[in-house]
Amino acid sequence: MRIDYHDLSEKDFERLVVAICSEILGSGVVPFCSGPDGSRDARFEGTAADLPNSVDPHKGKFVAQAKHTESPVAKYSDADFSGKSKSSVLSKECPGVKKLVEKGYLDNYLLFTNRKMSGVAEGPIIERIKKDTGAKVVELFGIERMDLLLRKHPNILKTFGLAPMHLPLLVTCDALAEVILLISENADAFEKAFVPEELERTSFKTKNKDNGLSDELATFIRKNYMPQFADVKKFLAKPASSEALDRYLAAAHEFEEQIVIHRKDYAEFDHVLTRIMELLFSRDGDLAKKRALTKLIIYYMYWNCDIGSKVGKDAETQ
Repeated sequence: MRIDYHDLSEKDFERLVVAICSEILGSGVVPFCSGPDGSRDARFEGTAADLPNSVDPHKGKFVAQAKHTESPVAKYSDADFSGKSKSSVLSKECPGVKKLVEKGYLDNYLLFTNRKMSGVAEGPIIERIKKDTGAKVVELFGIERMDLLLRKHPNILKTFGLAPMHLPLLVTCDALAEVILLISENADAFEKAFVPEELERTSFKTKNKDNGLSDELATFIRKNYMPQFADVKKFLAKPASSEALDRYLAAAHEFEEQIVIHRKDYAEFDHVLTRIMELLFSRDGDLAKKRALTKLIIYYMYWNCDIGSKVGKDAETQ
């Protein structure tokens, strides 16, 4: 389950972090308050329930800090966050963390922020914080890790005060972005994948009726995108495209899950597809640059019954 982290207020993000800490550390977590260094943090002392795992958990004094940003594309590696300049977030925070270590208030430092984390950036940032603060253990939590925790510990959402049905339709873009990039990088193979076949299935009209897709959008898809659906189908079926297919299926599965939960919030299926694409374009620069290809893949998912209702003739033919 993905929460639209950047749309949360700073206070609500802190509440979410406390809910996560209560699950992975234990019920003894003390919610956010002003620490000796003036920072906002949550505290815990003892043996963690499930950090990094339940078999060999961290022990000692824990301090968790939450750093919220309103930017949907922010990364841990951004210069304003982890750069060496005195004005970066880490440069400002490390002295305060060091004071906590020196005073015996901190053994394990947990940093939560609604930023993307790359495997390349994580190691150097952890080592920098350890070197600059003296903390024994440093754990970084970005969007990806928080997503995993929400899936692993569904009770977190209840503690936070939200259940899945109360959340707006939200989708992640990482898997689809990889599909788009793989297709773009293999443009020749994608174009040569086409094999003429009858694409106009008799069930397309029934599918549109079952899902509530307007005749206008159906005509638009049929005219502008359906001629390329065979390209997509053949490309994804090629043995060399197994990685792209895996990412495609992961993205389709997430989209379908969100659609099932929130379909009732949208009068027409047109609005569902539009909302998905708006979110994708606003959250990923690669998808925003390749809007036509992204739309092609989303419409193909719908046409291929990977998202949307499969009742009627579609269900019989799948």
